[in-house]
Amino acid sequence: MFQLHRSSRRNLDYCSDLWKLAWAACLAVVCLLVVGCGRSVDLASQEEIERIKAERRKNAAEEGMAYKDSIAEKRKAQAEAKAEIERKRQLILSQKKKNVFPKQNKRIKRPRDFKDWKKRDYYLAKAEADPRLVEAVEYLGNQFAGDEHAAVLLAELLLPGLPRGMEDVKVKALRGSRNTLTETLVGALLKNRTESALNTLKTVILHPQPGDGVAVAQKVLQCLARNPCKQTEPIILEALLHPTEPVDKGTGHPNSRRQIRNAKDTQQLVRVAQAAMASGVSEEFREELAKRITEPGLPLEYRRVYSDLLMEPWPQNISAQMVLFEDSNATKKQQARLQKQWAEYSSGALARLHGLEPAFQGRHPNTDVSQSNYSRAGGTRPDQAGKAAAADAKFLERVVMKLWSKSVTAAADDRLYRATSLDEAANTILLSATMPRDSVRKSLYDVLTRNWQDGPKALAEVGLFDGIICEPGFWPVLKSAHFASDKLADNKRSTSKNPRLVKNEPIRRQAQPDPWQARIVELLLANCTHMEKAANAHRKLANRKDSGVSKKLSANDFPVKLHDNPRLVAEYRLEWPSGIKNTKSELLPDGTKLWYAKFSQTAVFEVVVSQYYGGLKSSHRHLGPKGCWLESLNPVDGTGKIRSIDVVIQRTPSTVQVSTGAGERLLIDILAVEIENPSKSTR
Repeated sequence: MFQLHRSSRRNLDYCSDLWKLAWAACLAVVCLLVVGCGRSVDLASQEEIERIKAERRKNAAEEGMAYKDSIAEKRKAQAEAKAEIERKRQLILSQKKKNVFPKQNKRIKRPRDFKDWKKRDYYLAKAEADPRLVEAVEYLGNQFAGDEHAAVLLAELLLPGLPRGMEDVKVKALRGSRNTLTETLVGALLKNRTESALNTLKTVILHPQPGDGVAVAQKVLQCLARNPCKQTEPIILEALLHPTEPVDKGTGHPNSRRQIRNAKDTQQLVRVAQAAMASGVSEEFREELAKRITEPGLPLEYRRVYSDLLMEPWPQNISAQMVLFEDSNATKKQQARLQKQWAEYSSGALARLHGLEPAFQGRHPNTDVSQSNYSRAGGTRPDQAGKAAAADAKFLERVVMKLWSKSVTAAADDRLYRATSLDEAANTILLSATMPRDSVRKSLYDVLTRNWQDGPKALAEVGLFDGIICEPGFWPVLKSAHFASDKLADNKRSTSKNPRLVKNEPIRRQAQPDPWQARIVELLLANCTHMEKAANAHRKLANRKDSGVSKKLSANDFPVKLHDNPRLVAEYRLEWPSGIKNTKSELLPDGTKLWYAKFSQTAVFEVVVSQYYGGLKSSHRHLGPKGCWLESLNPVDGTGKIRSIDVVIQRTPSTVQVSTGAGERLLIDILAVEIENPSKSTR
């Protein structure tokens, strides 16, 4: 069993060896086959690749030739299409009318001389933004005034764009001189003086074309405002009251939307109005504007803006201000402001009558305008208005004819008649004190006498004692009211039923001095200063050749006896209306006379005072540490007039402490005024 098993095992080992040899042989055969097959496959793929590359090169060459052929065909087709387009364009251009100009790719050289320019040259110069167009327009305006065809050409140049038939021509902006061109075109249209020219300006401003038309309308309106004239003032007025309405493209009618609704356009109109006022539009324009803004239905925005401008202190605004003053919507503050302005102008007119230049200090408040947004856009300051008034050649005539007219004085009389206190009538008194009319003097006397107990505080606050030049008759009117109030107070004390009160009354009055006394002295000294300046101006005028004014100073025929050995320094005399030339004498009161003299003297103070005190009838003496004031107010026998005489004797500062009875340097001012008695005259 064991042996059988060992033989079996040997057989099995022998079989496994045989199998191993068989597998090795098979593996060798397989390797040989693989190697041989690999070589054959590699050789076959390389040949195929070369063949494919050759085919590709061939195909690429064929495709390149085809592409070149297609490009050539494409270029040929484009050239044929371009030639066809050019042929059609030339055909269209050849069929156009002769007066229609083709688009210019290059700038055409225009004639150097403007007289050789045609319409085409003007249009193309506008399209090309040629700077010479400004000079050409000036030539057109100067040489063709009154020509309707020139007016049409100027209108087409003013409107935005180009005329019909030239829509395809691009218009370049005229850099740096567009405003100049617009101003030149407007000036040329005004020089043309034809109805077509004015209608063009009116249409451009009131009914501008949409788009650039609004900007052109604003520029044209500004040009007219800077150079107003009688023909263009109605256009400016309509533009201020009725804002521009662009024309609708579809209907040709103005749009319903108003341009004034936004703040920018409002500021634009304000600048136009300010430019017109500063450029000197007529008084009729200003007065008409004031009437239109006071009419019902006008927006409050307009009323506020334009009323502020018209209330600015320009003498040319007086007529318009009178309309605003009488308006029912005017506030008391506005009326007070206007009366202060008028008082200053009236004072300036008095200065002119005395031979002086009006000195405007801008005392009137201007807060309403200066604090508004509209004034900051370029409003007028009071000092500018003062300079303008001083340089105004017609200032005196304007003030005399307007402020001193019967209508204004009647209104002042009525206000003074109805006043119940000096505080209520302060501004009216300030104005009335500068109006030389007998009826106003009577009204002033009445209101001062009735309300004398109110004191001078209200009058001082409005500036009555601050150097304003009052008319000559106001001084005796003030003194008459003072004397009348003192007499009335004395009568009340004399009829008192309390003897002890009557006995102690003078002591009480001395303890509480009259508040009017210091103010009256201030006004007297201010009057003397003004008259001294008038005397100096009169003397300078006398030194001119052929002036017709006497150079000789004389104190003869003075209404008061003078002191011994008077040394005259200045003398001034005034008589209305015979002594006034170049003005409306019927507006000045008859019989007003004024005498003024100034002396510089070395004399004994007490002696000079006693001489004048004895020579003045019913005089009152007021002594002070630096001098003495003597005053008298008496009727002129048989004339119905009163005469006020005031003598002011002042010690010079270097001789104030001189002992009594010694000679010292004295300055003596004498002022005498004669007018109709205000207490006797009728209103």
